Amino acid sequence: MFAVVFACMALLLGVQGVHNGDDIDWNRHGYLVKILLRERNTDNATACTGTLISPSAVLTSIKCFPNLPETTYDGVLIIALPKTKKTLKRAMLSVHAEGEVAVIKIHKIQTKVCEPAPAPPRVARLNIKPTLLKTPWNHVDPLDLVYKHCRLVGFKTEDDPIDSVESSKAMSVELKLKEDSETLMFAEVSDAGTACWDDIGAPLECALNEEDVWVQVGLLDSIYAQPPNEDWDVSNATCSDIKTMRFAVFADESLPRSVELIDKVGVFAVYDDCEF
Repeated sequence: MFAVVFACMALLLGVQGVHNGDDIDWNRHGYLVKILLRERNTDNATACTGTLISPSAVLTSIKCFPNLPETTYDGVLIIALPKTKKTLKRAMLSVHAEGEVAVIKIHKIQTKVCEPAPAPPRVARLNIKPTLLKTPWNHVDPLDLVYKHCRLVGFKTEDDPIDSVESSKAMSVELKLKEDSETLMFAEVSDAGTACWDDIGAPLECALNEEDVWVQVGLLDSIYAQPPNEDWDVSNATCSDIKTMRFAVFADESLPRSVELIDKVGVFAVYDDCEF
């Protein structure tokens, strides 16, 4: 039954990921997760991107669940298996959405998410530092990101929906961020590439210090297309029509509260295991 639901969801989607970015290896960025969602009792399907933040939790955008709490969603999450081109599929057990973020609960994955260096961790590095003496969450001032080296990481666009679901191709796009509001930033699309429809929820990563360590400080919240002519219709939009990407920055309590409800222990444990 699970396989049938997964196949139907894949066929319903016209998956569109990162366009014209720099090729990267999904196995080197194994925290990236493909998310397929369907509104229960309807054929409305959505594809998004998320990040594994513990063996049992995936972080994404609230925009992937536009009709919560009135609508119940079924979901399948696709996770890369280390050192192979195979993937692991997990059903969505529950979700908590607040502010601009959503945290999804899944059955715990049994493979290691923290390997000895130089192997990369398979969980996203959030801007937290668990201690016994103070709150572990280090909120980011969006204005500071204007001067930081930042990028978007997501999956490569494929023409065929099934190819997109099964593909192991990932891409990154260098960003020059500009201020939008207290918790939002935006970036104009350049020749370096752009996000596309199904990158919503993809991680915004920045190097916050001189060590040049990539930290997830936000996620892709929305994208905006510019009509190329008067006859243009949004239903015919392509990735190349997108001109602006908007990002939600983790600058308030929405993410900490969501993690608290879904898997606080698991999220904090990986920071010791991965030696972040």
